Amino acid sequence: MCMNTQTNDWNQVRIAFYVGRLGTVSAAVQLLAVHHSTVSRQVTNLAEDLGDELLHRHARAYTPAAAGAKLSRKASVNEERMRGRVGLIEEHG
Repeated sequence: MCMNTQTNDWNQVRIAFYVGRLGTVSAAVQLLAVHHSTVSRQVTNLAEDLGDELLHRHARAYTPAAAGAKLSRKASVNEERMRGRVGLIEEHG
């Protein structure tokens, strides 16, 4: 993973994570309640920022490239942490 630049945009990471996890932009659009163009743009921008290909595009789906798989593992851990924190806030809020 080249990662020429670090990104602080969790939204971009989260969007790329879900496209790779769900396999389609349409599924990520439905889950995240954003526009198709937003998903495509955010994934492209993140890949450019990091200087590496994140997803392989196939006829009907996307699969993570090596850099995307690495990013997905880290994003998955962060997503779980965030869910846990939100759960704690809801329990005590």
